[in-house]
Amino acid sequence: MDVHILSGGLTVVTILLAIVVMVKWQSATKDALFKRTKLTSVQWLIVGVWFAFLGQTVDNIYWLIAWTSHHFSNHGELTLWLFENGVSFNIPFRQMLGIFAAYCHLKSAQSIALAGEFKVKKVLILSCVVGAMFSGWMVLEGL
Repeated sequence: MDVHILSGGLTVVTILLAIVVMVKWQSATKDALFKRTKLTSVQWLIVGVWFAFLGQTVDNIYWLIAWTSHHFSNHGELTLWLFENGVSFNIPFRQMLGIFAAYCHLKSAQSIALAGEFKVKKVLILSCVVGAMFSGWMVLEGL
């Protein structure tokens, strides 16, 4: 069996289960986001999970369309456009929502002292600096 076909089938399962998770946790997520008090560790975790699944779902839908197009049209115009523009689609849904979800999970860990002594903002800033350094290295190597 072609691994692309297996991956496509598993992607459909992933999308459907992620949607069910988001539906089941939607009310708790809304309660956490729209309450006027400080979020609890559990609420931070819920918000992080919900947004992680949102990003994963949208990203998986995009790539399911791209790989399905590739399977049926090989190098058709739509397939080429999807693959050429996929990185732009990854930024808001894979990277940005993934970063936000990780931040929520770290806030949850911090609020129950699970992660020991650390500051979430410092971890976020350090991660951004390392990411910027990587991007800078890529720019310099491309010159």
